[in-house]
Amino acid sequence: MINLIMGRPGGGKSYEAVVYHVLPNIKDGRKVITNLPLNMEALIAVFGEKVSELIEVKSFDLHDYGNDNRPFSSPNDYKDEWRNERGQAPLYIIDEAHMILGNQAKKDLLEFYSMHRHFGIDITLLTQSDRKLHRDIRDMIEIVYRCIKNTALGSNKTYTKKVKMGLRGDVVNTEQRTYEKQYFKLYQSHTASNSAVSEAQAKDVRPLWRSKMACALYVFIILSVVGLVNVFSQDSLLGSPATPTGSIQTIESTQVSTEVQEPEFYEHPLGDFNFLVTGFSESLVYVSNQIDPSKSLREYYFQLSQGDYQMNVTTGQLRSLGYQVEPINDCFARIRFQKFEQLVTCASKQKQVIEEFNPVANASLPI
Repeated sequence: MINLIMGRPGGGKSYEAVVYHVLPNIKDGRKVITNLPLNMEALIAVFGEKVSELIEVKSFDLHDYGNDNRPFSSPNDYKDEWRNERGQAPLYIIDEAHMILGNQAKKDLLEFYSMHRHFGIDITLLTQSDRKLHRDIRDMIEIVYRCIKNTALGSNKTYTKKVKMGLRGDVVNTEQRTYEKQYFKLYQSHTASNSAVSEAQAKDVRPLWRSKMACALYVFIILSVVGLVNVFSQDSLLGSPATPTGSIQTIESTQVSTEVQEPEFYEHPLGDFNFLVTGFSESLVYVSNQIDPSKSLREYYFQLSQGDYQMNVTTGQLRSLGYQVEPINDCFARIRFQKFEQLVTCASKQKQVIEEFNPVANASLPI
């Protein structure tokens, strides 16, 4: 699939790509080919010498204006023979993608992108705006990660990430991410400079906690606390009523808790949608003329509905959002997201499959 990370300069694109795309894939044993300025010495120090076999960095000169032979500008740049045990080809992460995939993109490169799934590769593009990309490329983008500066909030230590299903889709997830310093040594985001660059911050933008409204709220809270302390202090000075000296019989009572524990509901990015399995495709891997289930891949197709609105997603798209998809049979799959878990079936077989895996689902209760 083709995904897009976009945002203005300094909006967190490089950090998002390194921390949430490069590192998870090399940890999962998948090769990454990129023109991001990764620090291989730092990566080797963290992951060991074997990481050099899973990362290939293409040199990229920002000053090479008008060059038609930049890395990833030719279909030959994507023909790497590496495959992992699951048959996956490398993941290509391309920074400043508009320089090779702009409105003047080569015809043979556009044709290759339209057929990229036949080669088993996935591509993640980084650019400042999707409008800088060729319209054919924009139509092929499945998931968009938009990174937004939090400068207007007075913070240069966080950024906002929004996830959309395609460029025309709705936002399905919004998250505030914090820059963690331990990752900065793994890459250098300003490739036109030999050292780290600290952007100038707007001097007239105050954080929310330093606004006039927030200061007024702080004063109100302090005065309220002081007032409550004074009230309780006066009550203690007046003294407490005298305690009778007679013998008092104490009867202990035991309360039985009647509270019923409510079931827990866990949130997930697509929590507002109902899931149905509409079909699947399967890539079979033969070993010694026999199918090897451990290496074969199954791709489910899901229909997500909310009222009259419907959309279709695949197993790969759900996994890119953080979901885990476990195949059970042709019409039954289990999806997980952190603590959330749900069994998803086909529409026509939903009742039948639930009874198969839950025999007491329709059993009558004793009177």
